[in-house]
This record gives sequence, C-alpha cells and structure tokens, in this order.
Amino acid sequence: MIGEQNHDFQTDMNGFSSSKDQEIQNLKVRNKKKIFIIVYLISGFLSILIVLYLKQYKSKDSDFSSAISEKVEKPILFDPPAPVESKIETKDEELSAKEIYKKCAKSVVGIIVNQNSRSFFGDQIQTQGSGVIIRSDGYILTNAHVIGECYKQNSDISVILDDETPIQANLIGKDEILDLAVIKIDRTGLPAIKFGDSSSLSEGEKVFAIGNPQGLQRSMTDGIISALNRKIGKNMWSDSYIQTNADINPGNSGGALIDSKGDLIGINTAKLDESEGIGFAIPSNIAKKASDDLINKGRVIRPAIGIRVTDNLMIKSISTSSDLRKFAKNGDIIVGVNNKSVRSSFDLINEIKNHSVGDKISISVQNSYSKIISVVNIELKELESV
Repeated sequence: MIGEQNHDFQTDMNGFSSSKDQEIQNLKVRNKKKIFIIVYLISGFLSILIVLYLKQYKSKDSDFSSAISEKVEKPILFDPPAPVESKIETKDEELSAKEIYKKCAKSVVGIIVNQNSRSFFGDQIQTQGSGVIIRSDGYILTNAHVIGECYKQNSDISVILDDETPIQANLIGKDEILDLAVIKIDRTGLPAIKFGDSSSLSEGEKVFAIGNPQGLQRSMTDGIISALNRKIGKNMWSDSYIQTNADINPGNSGGALIDSKGDLIGINTAKLDESEGIGFAIPSNIAKKASDDLINKGRVIRPAIGIRVTDNLMIKSISTSSDLRKFAKNGDIIVGVNNKSVRSSFDLINEIKNHSVGDKISISVQNSYSKIISVVNIELKELESV
C-alpha cells in the first residue's frame, strides 16, 4: 500500500513538474513575443524619425549628403542633387551692345522722301528718317511724319539698305494719330526684326536706339527706360509713350528701340525740343497691332463703346449703334471696365484700346440719380471718328 502511495505521489510530482515546465515554457514564449513587439515598435519609431529628418532637410532645400559628410570624411556613394539653375539672365537672354548691333542693325533702314512743296515755285522738299523691317517680304514700319503728305500729293519714297542703293517704296497705309506708317519695297529674304512685348517693360531697363540721325546710317545709342505711359500730346489714343534717355536725334524717327534681348520694344518718334536725354517711342504692342491693320486693311481699326464722355467720364452722348444705349443714358458715369476702376477718359481709352473690334467687355455704369452701379456686357464696335 505504501509502495502504491509512493508511486501515486511520484506520479503526482511528475505531473506537477511537467505542468510547471510547461508554464515556464509558455512564459518564455510570451516574453519573446513581448520583446519582439517592443523591438518592432522601437524600430518603427526610429524609422519615422529618420523619415521626418529627411523631409526636414528636403523642405529646406538642403543637400542631405552634405549633412552626412560633415561627420563622415569619406565621400558619399551617391551623387548630391544637381544645383538649382541661377535665375540671372544668361547670354542667350541678355546680349552685349556688340551682339545687339550685329543682330538688329540690318533690320533698320534709311528712308528718304522727296515731295513737292505747296509754295508757288513748287520746290521739292526732302526729308530723311528711319524705318524697321517687320516682314522679310519687304514691309517696313516707320513714322507717319517721316512719310509726310504722301496721301495728298505725289511723293518719291526711297529705302536705303546695306548697299546704300535707293530702292523705290510704295505707301501701304499710315495713321497720323499714332504717327505710324507702313511702306513696302519689292524685295524678299530681308532680315525682319522680332517684336518684343512692351507690356512687360519696367523703368530702369537697358535699351538701345538704332536709326539714321543726320543721315548717318545705322547709328546706335544706348540708355535706359526713364518712364512708361508718358502723355506728350492731346490725343489720348496715342498717349502711352516709352520715355528713354538713349539719344534720339533728327533722322532717328521711325527707327528701332530695342531691349537687351535684341527684340523691338518701340518705334522712336520724338524728342523734346531744347532738351537732352528725353526721347519717346511708340510701344511695340501698339505698333504691332497698328502695322497689322495697315497691311491687312489699309487703316488702323480702333475699338469703341460708342459714347462721348467728359473728362470725369460722365456720358454726353451715346451712338445709336452702341450696345450701351440699352443700359445707360446721358448723365450716367462710367466707373469701370472689366472690373477695373477708371477715373478719367484717358483711363477708359487705355483699357478699351487693349482690345479689338468684336471683343466683349464689361462696363460698370453709375446711374446719375440713384447712384446704383450696373455692370453690363457689350460688344466693341469700330470707332467712327476720333
């Protein structure tokens, strides 16, 4: 009996021992899982820190390789990011005076006009000026005052190219308001100049004037843009000149005003009498549109809303063909164009002449009695007279 009890006790002890071992084994497994989870979390946390660290350097446009190389003497095995290109204008964008002359001088021509005077003796008057080749098939842009009274009497227009042999030219059209004219010679393959964007100009930019002062072919002077949108006359359709201190002398009229990239940004037209360093040019955007009209239609097409206004934009009369007639009356005041406020007739015309006939624009009109402002859409028509 005692042997049996000892046997049972031994069996119980063995069972207890085996269950204890099992619990210890299970505990070890659980501990291993906990350690694995802790290591996994630590690794994930470190990964997040590394990613944030990289992003921080990237957001500051820093070179991460340089941050590492400060601590490691050996070179990094990967190439650093390519440096950002400098925004300073390159040679292709800004040319030297020598390059400007080489690129543009042959596009500027001399113009000689012989015309009969109105005197009793019918003397012949000769005027000299400049012109700019704007199309390779012979179209040349110049000033209307260089051409003179070509519409009213017989004239002899000659163009001087490289070989200085006069070539007969025909008048295509002129506009005395803008002081622009287009003539044409029977030549092809001519070096036409490239038009620039005069709306992007700023005061202080370097410019070059090329023309034929006193008959001296293709003389170049340089200077800066002194001011923009200058008013030098009474006609508001032409008052938005570029002012420059580049020397402009008699004979320069109709010549080229060129920016530092070699693009045409103005047609030289005038200088103030008894003043030095004050010259004016017609902006290229105005000259380009006018020359296209003169070539295609023989006249400059001016858009209009069909009203007459006072200086403070009070409506004096409305044309029967104007769309504005349905929405406004005499005494009302124009206060805006295309959601841009206007305060004078000059402002109004400046906004309108940037558009073309057929364009639709919005006009803000203030009622003379109720002071209520209405915004209406109208179509631009051709200006009947100026």
